[in-house]
Amino acid sequence: MNKTEIKNLLSTDKNILLEFIGEFSRPQLAKKIVGFANTDGGTIIIGVDVRKQIIGLDNIKNITNLILKMIKEDFEPPLTLKIESHRLEHKQILILQIPSSKQKPHQINGHYYIRSEMLTRLATRPELKKMFESVEDFDFDRTIVKNSSIEDLDPHKILIYAERFRVLKETPLLGNDEKLMLKLNCLDSETHQPTVAGILLFAKYPQKFNEFNASTISIVRYPDSEIDSEYLTKKIIKGTLMEMIDEAYEYIMEYNRIAHIIKDDGIEEEISEYSPFAIRELLTNAIVHRDYRISGSQILIYIFKGRIEFHSPGTLPAFLKIEELENSQLLRNKIIANVLHSVEYIENIGTGIDRIISEAKKNMLLKNLPTFKQTSNTFIATLYSIPEEAMPEETVETEKESQFHNIIMDKLSIRQRKGLAYLLRNHRITTSEYAIINKIARSTARKDLKNMLLQGIIIQHGRTSNLYYGLAIEEEVDSSQ
Repeated sequence: MNKTEIKNLLSTDKNILLEFIGEFSRPQLAKKIVGFANTDGGTIIIGVDVRKQIIGLDNIKNITNLILKMIKEDFEPPLTLKIESHRLEHKQILILQIPSSKQKPHQINGHYYIRSEMLTRLATRPELKKMFESVEDFDFDRTIVKNSSIEDLDPHKILIYAERFRVLKETPLLGNDEKLMLKLNCLDSETHQPTVAGILLFAKYPQKFNEFNASTISIVRYPDSEIDSEYLTKKIIKGTLMEMIDEAYEYIMEYNRIAHIIKDDGIEEEISEYSPFAIRELLTNAIVHRDYRISGSQILIYIFKGRIEFHSPGTLPAFLKIEELENSQLLRNKIIANVLHSVEYIENIGTGIDRIISEAKKNMLLKNLPTFKQTSNTFIATLYSIPEEAMPEETVETEKESQFHNIIMDKLSIRQRKGLAYLLRNHRITTSEYAIINKIARSTARKDLKNMLLQGIIIQHGRTSNLYYGLAIEEEVDSSQ
Protein backbone atom coordinates (compact mmCIF):
# COMPACT_ATOMS: atom_id res chain seq x y z
CA MET A 1 0.00 0.00 0.00
CA ASN A 2 1.55 3.32 -1.04
CA LYS A 3 1.36 6.70 0.74
CA THR A 4 -1.40 7.99 -1.52
CA GLU A 5 -3.58 4.97 -0.72
CA ILE A 6 -2.89 5.42 3.00
CA LYS A 7 -3.83 9.11 2.84
CA ASN A 8 -7.04 8.20 1.07
CA LEU A 9 -7.87 5.75 3.86
CA LEU A 10 -7.15 8.37 6.53
CA SER A 11 -9.49 10.79 4.77
CA THR A 12 -12.27 8.19 4.88
CA ASP A 13 -14.57 7.77 7.86
CA LYS A 14 -14.88 4.49 9.70
CA ASN A 15 -17.28 2.19 7.84
CA ILE A 16 -18.21 -1.46 7.29
CA LEU A 17 -14.91 -2.02 5.42
CA LEU A 18 -12.61 0.23 7.49
CA GLU A 19 -11.72 0.33 11.18
CA PHE A 20 -9.29 2.43 13.26
CA ILE A 21 -7.69 1.20 16.49
CA GLY A 22 -5.55 3.64 18.49
CA GLU A 23 -3.84 1.21 20.85
CA PHE A 24 -3.14 -2.48 20.34
CA SER A 25 -5.52 -4.76 22.27
CA ARG A 26 -5.41 -8.47 21.44
CA PRO A 27 -9.07 -9.28 22.40
CA GLN A 28 -10.44 -6.19 20.63
CA LEU A 29 -8.38 -6.77 17.49
CA ALA A 30 -9.26 -10.49 17.34
CA LYS A 31 -13.00 -9.73 17.30
CA LYS A 32 -12.62 -7.17 14.52
CA ILE A 33 -10.45 -9.47 12.37
CA VAL A 34 -13.02 -12.27 12.67
CA GLY A 35 -15.83 -9.80 11.91
CA PHE A 36 -14.17 -8.68 8.68
CA ALA A 37 -13.28 -12.25 7.59
CA ASN A 38 -16.87 -13.40 8.21
CA THR A 39 -18.35 -10.52 6.21
CA ASP A 40 -16.92 -8.72 3.18
CA GLY A 41 -13.33 -8.27 4.33
CA GLY A 42 -11.78 -4.90 5.08
CA THR A 43 -8.89 -2.91 6.49
CA ILE A 44 -7.84 -2.22 10.08
CA ILE A 45 -5.35 0.57 10.82
CA ILE A 46 -3.64 0.19 14.20
CA GLY A 47 -1.99 3.30 15.71
CA VAL A 48 -4.67 5.67 14.42
CA ASP A 49 -7.65 6.44 16.65
CA VAL A 50 -11.31 6.86 15.64
CA ARG A 51 -10.75 10.62 15.23
CA LYS A 52 -8.03 9.66 12.73
CA GLN A 53 -5.31 11.09 14.96
CA ILE A 54 -1.99 9.29 14.46
CA ILE A 55 -1.10 7.88 17.88
CA GLY A 56 1.69 5.57 16.71
CA LEU A 57 2.87 2.25 18.11
CA ASP A 58 5.85 1.34 20.25
CA ASN A 59 7.64 -2.00 19.71
CA ILE A 60 5.98 -2.55 16.36
CA LYS A 61 7.99 -5.75 15.84
CA ASN A 62 6.61 -7.28 19.06
CA ILE A 63 3.06 -6.28 18.12
CA THR A 64 3.48 -7.84 14.66
CA ASN A 65 4.68 -11.09 16.26
CA LEU A 66 1.70 -11.06 18.64
CA ILE A 67 -0.68 -10.66 15.69
CA LEU A 68 1.00 -13.56 13.86
CA LYS A 69 0.68 -15.65 17.02
CA MET A 70 -2.96 -14.63 17.35
CA ILE A 71 -3.66 -15.79 13.78
CA LYS A 72 -2.28 -19.25 14.63
CA GLU A 73 -3.83 -19.67 18.08
CA ASP A 74 -7.03 -17.64 18.38
CA PHE A 75 -9.07 -18.31 15.25
CA GLU A 76 -10.99 -21.44 14.31
CA PRO A 77 -10.62 -22.28 11.50
CA PRO A 78 -7.36 -20.38 10.85
CA LEU A 79 -7.55 -17.41 8.50
CA THR A 80 -5.13 -15.32 6.45
CA LEU A 81 -4.44 -11.60 6.34
CA LYS A 82 -1.78 -9.17 5.13
CA ILE A 83 0.23 -7.04 7.58
CA GLU A 84 2.08 -3.86 6.54
CA SER A 85 4.06 -1.42 8.70
CA HIS A 86 4.32 2.24 7.72
CA ARG A 87 5.75 5.46 9.19
CA LEU A 88 3.56 8.56 9.24
CA GLU A 89 4.50 11.82 10.92
CA HIS A 90 7.53 10.05 12.41
CA LYS A 91 5.25 7.49 14.03
CA GLN A 92 4.80 3.82 13.19
CA ILE A 93 1.44 2.27 12.32
CA LEU A 94 0.24 -1.14 11.17
CA ILE A 95 -2.26 -1.79 8.39
CA LEU A 96 -4.07 -5.13 8.30
CA GLN A 97 -5.88 -6.17 5.13
CA ILE A 98 -8.38 -8.98 5.78
CA PRO A 99 -10.02 -10.68 2.80
CA SER A 100 -13.54 -12.07 2.96
CA SER A 101 -12.85 -15.68 3.89
CA LYS A 102 -13.81 -18.68 1.77
CA GLN A 103 -13.79 -20.80 4.93
CA LYS A 104 -16.19 -18.70 6.98
CA PRO A 105 -17.62 -18.68 9.53
CA HIS A 106 -14.61 -18.20 11.79
CA GLN A 107 -14.90 -18.12 15.55
CA ILE A 108 -12.91 -16.98 18.53
CA ASN A 109 -13.55 -18.65 21.88
CA GLY A 110 -16.80 -20.06 20.53
CA HIS A 111 -18.10 -16.65 19.38
CA TYR A 112 -18.83 -15.68 15.78
CA TYR A 113 -18.53 -11.99 14.88
CA ILE A 114 -19.60 -10.07 11.76
CA ARG A 115 -19.42 -6.49 10.54
CA SER A 116 -22.68 -4.56 10.53
CA GLU A 117 -22.50 -0.96 9.29
CA MET A 118 -19.65 0.51 11.39
CA LEU A 119 -19.77 -2.08 14.18
CA THR A 120 -18.39 -5.53 14.93
CA ARG A 121 -21.04 -7.62 16.65
CA LEU A 122 -22.03 -11.21 17.38
CA ALA A 123 -23.79 -12.96 14.50
CA THR A 124 -27.37 -14.07 15.07
CA ARG A 125 -28.35 -17.72 14.55
CA PRO A 126 -30.12 -16.97 11.21
CA GLU A 127 -27.00 -15.10 10.03
CA LEU A 128 -24.80 -18.01 11.03
CA LYS A 129 -27.03 -20.51 9.26
CA LYS A 130 -26.90 -18.38 6.11
CA MET A 131 -23.09 -18.29 6.27
CA PHE A 132 -22.85 -22.05 6.63
CA GLU A 133 -25.22 -22.58 3.72
CA SER A 134 -23.65 -20.01 1.38
CA VAL A 135 -19.96 -20.93 1.59
CA GLU A 136 -17.90 -24.08 1.10
CA ASP A 137 -17.31 -24.74 4.79
CA PHE A 138 -19.05 -28.11 4.80
CA ASP A 139 -17.89 -28.85 1.23
CA PHE A 140 -14.22 -28.80 2.14
CA ASP A 141 -14.00 -32.36 0.85
CA ARG A 142 -14.60 -30.92 -2.64
CA THR A 143 -11.39 -28.85 -2.63
CA ILE A 144 -8.28 -29.94 -4.54
CA VAL A 145 -5.38 -31.48 -2.62
CA LYS A 146 -2.19 -29.65 -3.54
CA ASN A 147 0.66 -31.64 -5.09
CA SER A 148 -1.63 -34.57 -5.80
CA SER A 149 -2.44 -36.38 -9.04
CA ILE A 150 -4.66 -39.23 -10.18
CA GLU A 151 -1.64 -41.53 -9.77
CA ASP A 152 -2.02 -41.10 -5.98
CA LEU A 153 -5.32 -43.00 -6.13
CA ASP A 154 -5.24 -46.78 -5.76
CA PRO A 155 -6.91 -48.70 -8.64
CA HIS A 156 -7.37 -51.73 -6.37
CA LYS A 157 -9.29 -49.70 -3.77
CA ILE A 158 -11.45 -48.21 -6.51
CA LEU A 159 -12.13 -51.74 -7.78
CA ILE A 160 -13.14 -52.92 -4.28
CA TYR A 161 -15.57 -50.00 -4.02
CA ALA A 162 -17.04 -50.69 -7.46
CA GLU A 163 -17.48 -54.39 -6.70
CA ARG A 164 -19.16 -53.65 -3.37
CA PHE A 165 -21.48 -51.21 -5.12
CA ARG A 166 -22.33 -53.81 -7.79
CA VAL A 167 -23.17 -56.47 -5.20
CA LEU A 168 -25.25 -54.19 -2.97
CA LYS A 169 -27.08 -52.30 -5.72
CA GLU A 170 -27.19 -55.19 -8.19
CA THR A 171 -25.95 -52.87 -10.92
CA PRO A 172 -22.42 -52.23 -12.25
CA LEU A 173 -20.64 -48.87 -12.27
CA LEU A 174 -19.82 -48.06 -15.89
CA GLY A 175 -16.71 -46.31 -17.17
CA ASN A 176 -13.03 -46.36 -16.27
CA ASP A 177 -11.52 -45.30 -12.94
CA GLU A 178 -11.10 -41.67 -13.99
CA LYS A 179 -14.72 -41.30 -15.11
CA LEU A 180 -15.93 -42.95 -11.89
CA MET A 181 -13.82 -40.64 -9.72
CA LEU A 182 -15.12 -37.61 -11.62
CA LYS A 183 -18.68 -38.80 -11.17
CA LEU A 184 -18.13 -39.19 -7.42
CA ASN A 185 -16.48 -35.75 -7.20
CA CYS A 186 -13.28 -37.43 -6.06
CA LEU A 187 -11.49 -35.70 -8.94
CA ASP A 188 -11.85 -32.02 -9.74
CA SER A 189 -13.87 -31.59 -12.94
CA GLU A 190 -11.44 -29.03 -14.42
CA THR A 191 -7.96 -30.08 -13.32
CA HIS A 192 -8.68 -33.81 -12.78
CA GLN A 193 -6.65 -33.58 -9.56
CA PRO A 194 -7.88 -35.54 -6.54
CA THR A 195 -10.16 -33.73 -4.13
CA VAL A 196 -9.97 -34.09 -0.36
CA ALA A 197 -12.68 -36.76 -0.63
CA GLY A 198 -10.74 -38.59 -3.33
CA ILE A 199 -7.55 -38.76 -1.29
CA LEU A 200 -9.27 -39.76 1.96
CA LEU A 201 -11.41 -42.43 0.29
CA PHE A 202 -9.20 -43.92 -2.42
CA ALA A 203 -5.54 -42.87 -2.04
CA LYS A 204 -2.79 -45.44 -1.85
CA TYR A 205 -1.66 -43.80 1.39
CA PRO A 206 -3.72 -40.75 2.48
CA GLN A 207 -1.48 -39.98 5.46
CA LYS A 208 1.50 -39.20 3.22
CA PHE A 209 -0.04 -35.78 2.55
CA ASN A 210 0.92 -33.26 5.24
CA GLU A 211 -2.65 -32.01 5.72
CA PHE A 212 -3.84 -35.57 6.43
CA ASN A 213 -0.90 -37.10 8.32
CA ALA A 214 -2.97 -36.98 11.50
CA SER A 215 -6.19 -38.17 9.84
CA THR A 216 -6.01 -41.38 11.82
CA ILE A 217 -7.90 -43.11 14.61
CA SER A 218 -6.34 -43.75 18.00
CA ILE A 219 -8.12 -46.28 20.24
CA VAL A 220 -7.05 -46.53 23.87
CA ARG A 221 -8.46 -48.99 26.43
CA TYR A 222 -8.30 -48.16 30.13
CA PRO A 223 -8.92 -50.53 33.05
CA ASP A 224 -11.22 -48.17 34.93
CA SER A 225 -13.63 -45.33 34.25
CA GLU A 226 -11.12 -42.49 33.84
CA ILE A 227 -8.02 -41.72 31.76
CA ASP A 228 -4.97 -43.13 33.51
CA SER A 229 -1.27 -43.10 32.79
CA GLU A 230 -1.46 -46.87 32.48
CA TYR A 231 -3.66 -48.25 29.74
CA LEU A 232 -4.50 -51.78 28.71
CA THR A 233 -4.01 -51.47 24.96
CA LYS A 234 -3.54 -48.76 22.37
CA LYS A 235 -3.97 -48.98 18.61
CA ILE A 236 -3.29 -46.38 15.89
CA ILE A 237 -5.29 -47.01 12.72
CA LYS A 238 -4.31 -45.54 9.35
CA GLY A 239 -5.48 -45.91 5.75
CA THR A 240 -8.47 -44.76 3.75
CA LEU A 241 -11.70 -43.89 5.53
CA MET A 242 -13.39 -47.20 4.72
CA GLU A 243 -10.31 -49.17 5.79
CA MET A 244 -10.18 -47.28 9.09
CA ILE A 245 -13.88 -47.77 9.79
CA ASP A 246 -13.58 -51.53 9.19
CA GLU A 247 -10.42 -51.96 11.26
CA ALA A 248 -11.57 -49.76 14.15
CA TYR A 249 -14.97 -51.47 14.31
CA GLU A 250 -13.36 -54.92 14.36
CA TYR A 251 -10.95 -53.84 17.10
CA ILE A 252 -13.67 -52.36 19.33
CA MET A 253 -15.89 -55.39 18.84
CA GLU A 254 -13.08 -57.64 20.11
CA TYR A 255 -13.75 -56.11 23.53
CA ASN A 256 -17.54 -55.94 23.29
CA ARG A 257 -18.87 -58.60 25.65
CA ILE A 258 -21.65 -60.66 24.06
CA ALA A 259 -23.98 -63.06 25.88
CA HIS A 260 -26.02 -65.76 24.17
CA ILE A 261 -29.17 -66.64 26.05
CA ILE A 262 -32.06 -69.02 25.39
CA LYS A 263 -35.43 -67.29 25.67
CA ASP A 264 -38.58 -68.96 26.99
CA ASP A 265 -39.64 -69.85 23.45
CA GLY A 266 -36.36 -71.72 22.95
CA ILE A 267 -34.92 -69.18 20.50
CA GLU A 268 -31.32 -68.10 21.06
CA GLU A 269 -30.80 -64.35 21.49
CA GLU A 270 -27.56 -62.37 21.40
CA ILE A 271 -27.18 -59.52 23.89
CA SER A 272 -24.24 -57.13 23.48
CA GLU A 273 -22.65 -55.05 26.20
CA TYR A 274 -22.60 -52.23 23.62
CA SER A 275 -24.91 -52.02 20.62
CA PRO A 276 -22.91 -53.05 17.52
CA PHE A 277 -25.04 -50.69 15.42
CA ALA A 278 -24.34 -47.77 17.75
CA ILE A 279 -20.59 -48.51 17.74
CA ARG A 280 -20.43 -48.56 13.96
CA GLU A 281 -22.70 -45.53 13.55
CA LEU A 282 -20.77 -43.34 16.01
CA LEU A 283 -17.49 -44.50 14.51
CA THR A 284 -18.71 -43.66 11.00
CA ASN A 285 -20.10 -40.31 12.18
CA ALA A 286 -16.72 -39.41 13.68
CA ILE A 287 -15.09 -40.18 10.31
CA VAL A 288 -17.68 -38.48 8.10
CA HIS A 289 -18.42 -35.35 10.12
CA ARG A 290 -14.97 -34.52 11.46
CA ASP A 291 -13.49 -31.21 10.34
CA TYR A 292 -10.61 -32.14 8.02
CA ARG A 293 -9.50 -28.51 7.92
CA ILE A 294 -8.14 -29.01 11.45
CA SER A 295 -4.75 -30.51 10.71
CA GLY A 296 -2.73 -32.29 13.38
CA SER A 297 -5.81 -33.69 15.13
CA GLN A 298 -6.88 -37.32 15.06
CA ILE A 299 -10.07 -39.10 16.03
CA LEU A 300 -9.72 -40.43 19.58
CA ILE A 301 -11.73 -43.36 20.93
CA TYR A 302 -11.46 -44.15 24.63
CA ILE A 303 -12.77 -47.48 25.89
CA PHE A 304 -13.41 -47.18 29.63
CA LYS A 305 -15.08 -49.49 32.07
CA GLY A 306 -18.75 -48.91 31.34
CA ARG A 307 -18.52 -46.49 28.40
CA ILE A 308 -16.88 -45.68 25.07
CA GLU A 309 -16.11 -42.09 24.07
CA PHE A 310 -15.73 -40.98 20.44
CA HIS A 311 -13.80 -37.68 20.11
CA SER A 312 -13.98 -36.10 16.64
CA PRO A 313 -12.14 -32.88 15.63
CA GLY A 314 -14.57 -30.06 14.85
CA THR A 315 -17.81 -28.84 16.35
CA LEU A 316 -21.45 -28.57 15.39
CA PRO A 317 -22.37 -25.51 13.33
CA ALA A 318 -23.18 -22.67 15.69
CA PHE A 319 -26.83 -22.55 14.59
CA LEU A 320 -27.34 -26.18 15.69
CA LYS A 321 -27.68 -26.93 19.39
CA ILE A 322 -26.83 -30.26 21.04
CA GLU A 323 -30.44 -30.79 22.09
CA GLU A 324 -31.53 -30.41 18.44
CA LEU A 325 -29.11 -33.06 17.21
CA GLU A 326 -31.56 -35.95 17.32
CA ASN A 327 -33.80 -34.45 14.65
CA SER A 328 -31.18 -32.68 12.53
CA GLN A 329 -28.72 -33.43 9.77
CA LEU A 330 -25.09 -32.32 9.56
CA LEU A 331 -23.97 -31.21 6.13
CA ARG A 332 -20.19 -31.43 6.51
CA ASN A 333 -18.28 -33.53 3.95
CA LYS A 334 -21.24 -34.31 1.71
CA ILE A 335 -19.12 -36.05 -0.93
CA ILE A 336 -17.61 -38.43 1.63
CA ALA A 337 -21.05 -39.05 3.12
CA ASN A 338 -22.57 -39.82 -0.29
CA VAL A 339 -19.81 -42.27 -1.25
CA LEU A 340 -20.09 -44.12 2.06
CA HIS A 341 -23.88 -44.14 1.77
CA SER A 342 -23.67 -45.64 -1.72
CA VAL A 343 -21.97 -48.76 -0.30
CA GLU A 344 -24.03 -48.83 2.92
CA TYR A 345 -21.42 -47.68 5.42
CA ILE A 346 -24.18 -45.18 6.18
CA GLU A 347 -27.73 -46.51 6.09
CA ASN A 348 -29.84 -43.38 5.72
CA ILE A 349 -28.06 -40.04 5.92
CA GLY A 350 -29.25 -38.06 8.92
CA THR A 351 -31.10 -40.87 10.73
CA GLY A 352 -28.26 -42.60 12.60
CA ILE A 353 -28.39 -40.55 15.82
CA ASP A 354 -32.17 -40.93 15.96
CA ARG A 355 -31.87 -44.70 15.69
CA ILE A 356 -29.06 -44.92 18.29
CA ILE A 357 -31.15 -43.04 20.85
CA SER A 358 -34.35 -44.92 19.96
CA GLU A 359 -32.57 -48.27 20.24
CA ALA A 360 -31.09 -47.30 23.62
CA LYS A 361 -34.47 -46.21 24.97
CA LYS A 362 -35.93 -49.62 24.11
CA ASN A 363 -33.09 -51.51 25.83
CA MET A 364 -34.41 -52.15 29.35
CA LEU A 365 -30.97 -53.29 30.55
CA LEU A 366 -29.35 -49.91 29.89
CA LYS A 367 -29.21 -47.33 32.67
CA ASN A 368 -27.78 -44.43 30.64
CA LEU A 369 -28.68 -43.14 27.20
CA PRO A 370 -25.92 -42.01 24.81
CA THR A 371 -24.75 -38.44 25.41
CA PHE A 372 -23.33 -35.77 23.11
CA LYS A 373 -21.33 -32.68 23.96
CA GLN A 374 -18.72 -30.40 22.44
CA THR A 375 -15.66 -28.49 23.59
CA SER A 376 -14.16 -25.53 21.75
CA ASN A 377 -12.88 -27.74 18.91
CA THR A 378 -14.07 -31.31 19.53
CA PHE A 379 -17.38 -33.16 19.32
CA ILE A 380 -17.73 -36.02 21.84
CA ALA A 381 -20.26 -38.85 21.67
CA THR A 382 -20.45 -41.26 24.61
CA LEU A 383 -21.96 -44.73 24.47
CA TYR A 384 -22.76 -46.50 27.74
CA SER A 385 -22.67 -50.23 28.32
CA ILE A 386 -25.18 -52.52 29.94
CA PRO A 387 -24.05 -52.55 33.60
CA GLU A 388 -22.02 -55.63 34.48
CA GLU A 389 -24.55 -56.77 37.08
CA ALA A 390 -27.36 -56.54 34.50
CA MET A 391 -25.49 -58.40 31.78
CA PRO A 392 -26.99 -61.89 31.35
CA GLU A 393 -24.81 -64.87 32.14
CA GLU A 394 -23.68 -66.99 29.22
CA THR A 395 -26.03 -69.97 28.92
CA VAL A 396 -24.98 -71.32 25.55
CA GLU A 397 -21.83 -73.34 26.12
CA THR A 398 -20.69 -76.86 25.47
CA GLU A 399 -20.67 -79.47 28.22
CA LYS A 400 -16.89 -79.55 28.05
CA GLU A 401 -16.71 -75.75 28.54
CA SER A 402 -19.05 -75.97 31.54
CA GLN A 403 -16.97 -78.68 33.22
CA PHE A 404 -13.80 -76.71 32.52
CA HIS A 405 -15.17 -73.54 34.17
CA ASN A 406 -16.31 -75.43 37.30
CA ILE A 407 -13.03 -77.29 37.81
CA ILE A 408 -10.54 -74.46 37.31
CA MET A 409 -12.19 -71.85 39.55
CA ASP A 410 -11.26 -73.87 42.65
CA LYS A 411 -7.59 -73.85 41.62
CA LEU A 412 -7.19 -70.08 41.18
CA SER A 413 -6.27 -67.20 43.46
CA ILE A 414 -8.42 -64.06 43.59
CA ARG A 415 -6.00 -62.33 41.20
CA GLN A 416 -6.08 -65.25 38.80
CA ARG A 417 -9.88 -65.37 38.88
CA LYS A 418 -9.97 -61.69 38.00
CA GLY A 419 -7.56 -62.32 35.13
CA LEU A 420 -9.64 -65.28 33.96
CA ALA A 421 -12.82 -63.18 33.98
CA TYR A 422 -11.03 -60.67 31.76
CA LEU A 423 -9.81 -63.48 29.51
CA LEU A 424 -13.28 -65.00 29.17
CA ARG A 425 -14.63 -61.62 28.12
CA ASN A 426 -11.83 -60.57 25.77
CA HIS A 427 -10.42 -63.93 24.58
CA ARG A 428 -6.81 -62.83 25.15
CA ILE A 429 -4.68 -61.21 27.83
CA THR A 430 -1.13 -59.86 28.01
CA THR A 431 1.19 -59.66 31.01
CA SER A 432 0.73 -55.87 31.10
CA GLU A 433 -3.06 -56.17 31.07
CA TYR A 434 -2.98 -58.74 33.90
CA ALA A 435 -0.70 -56.47 35.95
CA ILE A 436 -2.90 -53.41 35.42
CA ILE A 437 -6.14 -55.24 36.22
CA ASN A 438 -4.71 -56.54 39.52
CA LYS A 439 -2.55 -53.47 40.26
CA ILE A 440 0.57 -55.59 40.71
CA ALA A 441 4.11 -55.61 39.31
CA ARG A 442 4.76 -57.26 35.94
CA SER A 443 7.09 -59.78 37.64
CA THR A 444 4.22 -60.93 39.90
CA ALA A 445 1.88 -61.04 36.89
CA ARG A 446 4.34 -63.27 35.05
CA LYS A 447 4.41 -65.71 37.99
CA ASP A 448 0.60 -65.88 38.17
CA LEU A 449 0.29 -66.47 34.44
CA LYS A 450 3.06 -69.09 34.46
CA ASN A 451 1.15 -70.95 37.17
CA MET A 452 -2.02 -70.89 35.06
CA LEU A 453 0.03 -72.01 32.05
CA LEU A 454 1.42 -75.02 33.95
CA GLN A 455 -2.10 -76.01 35.03
CA GLY A 456 -3.21 -76.05 31.40
CA ILE A 457 -5.74 -73.29 31.92
CA ILE A 458 -4.18 -70.89 29.41
CA ILE A 459 -2.02 -71.21 26.32
CA GLN A 460 0.85 -68.95 25.32
CA HIS A 461 0.94 -67.27 21.89
CA GLY A 462 3.80 -65.37 20.29
CA ARG A 463 7.08 -64.30 21.83
CA THR A 464 8.62 -61.27 23.55
CA SER A 465 6.82 -58.07 22.50
CA ASN A 466 3.95 -59.99 20.84
CA LEU A 467 3.36 -62.37 23.73
CA TYR A 468 -0.22 -62.96 24.88
CA TYR A 469 -2.31 -65.75 26.41
CA GLY A 470 -5.52 -67.42 25.30
CA LEU A 471 -7.94 -69.73 27.09
CA ALA A 472 -7.03 -73.41 26.62
CA ILE A 473 -10.62 -74.59 26.27
CA GLU A 474 -11.27 -72.11 23.45
CA GLU A 475 -8.24 -73.43 21.59
CA GLU A 476 -9.51 -77.00 21.97
CA VAL A 477 -13.00 -76.09 20.83
CA ASP A 478 -11.67 -74.20 17.78
CA SER A 479 -9.40 -77.07 16.73
CA SER A 480 -12.22 -79.61 16.97
CA GLN A 481 -14.52 -77.69 14.62
